Amino acid sequence: MERIIDTVRRASGLDLSGYCSELVRQKVTERRQALGLGGLGEYLAALENDPAECGRLTEVVGVNYSVFFRDPPVFETLAHRVIPQILDSARLEKREIRVWSAGCAAGEEAYSVAILLVEALAEDLKQSRVFIFGTDIDDSALERAERGVWLRGALEFTRLGLVDKYFEGDGETFRIRAALREMVRFSRDDLMSPRTLAPPDSIFGAFDLVLCRNVLIYLKTEVKAIVCAKILRSLRPGGFLVLGETEDIDEGTRLRLVPVDHACRIFRRPG
Repeated sequence: MERIIDTVRRASGLDLSGYCSELVRQKVTERRQALGLGGLGEYLAALENDPAECGRLTEVVGVNYSVFFRDPPVFETLAHRVIPQILDSARLEKREIRVWSAGCAAGEEAYSVAILLVEALAEDLKQSRVFIFGTDIDDSALERAERGVWLRGALEFTRLGLVDKYFEGDGETFRIRAALREMVRFSRDDLMSPRTLAPPDSIFGAFDLVLCRNVLIYLKTEVKAIVCAKILRSLRPGGFLVLGETEDIDEGTRLRLVPVDHACRIFRRPG
């Protein structure tokens, strides 16, 4: 396993040692069985002989599953409690609005927030500067996010009125409208890397809202602390952090954030 992790690190730059050992071993087993290989030694040889297999393994380790408005109560809270505060602050300070979807999968979460912001801004949209960034380690997921096309199942939690307003579809596949695609910038980023502090396209942090949902649950405790510290630094004073429903931040970070909604796992950095 150590040689497999080292091979992936050298080939892709992604350090799988930061993920829970059980998860990595499970995903290696899935790939090994999919290739019909008998043991870890055979799979290591396959990795060394086929660089593309490193990419396939990182894809499955990334666990890139999402849908639009996943966990509807979270997005209801964002729409009615969080986003109004963000907009009021941005108007008062006459500045842009900045959002980061960390571990964005194929962009469903980032586009969901874009829809909420467009709905909230309404007639003020043209006069507002909105920057939404989506990052992930999975290049294929980022390509799907850029294309902006999904099957019907990805919209199971999306209100019909929003589907009609923001998507073009034939009943089976749906493409998000160009105006929404232009609002979101996608790029590859490894949250565990010490070389980056914010999305590559963003240059700097100062985010009003960071969503890092269903990511921390797969990381080792010591790595989670590093990621939490990075996210905390990326939040502007008064900014909000959203985690997955079964996730928590490490103790050091928790002491520097104020819970906004325990059930929805939303926290706020004091202003």
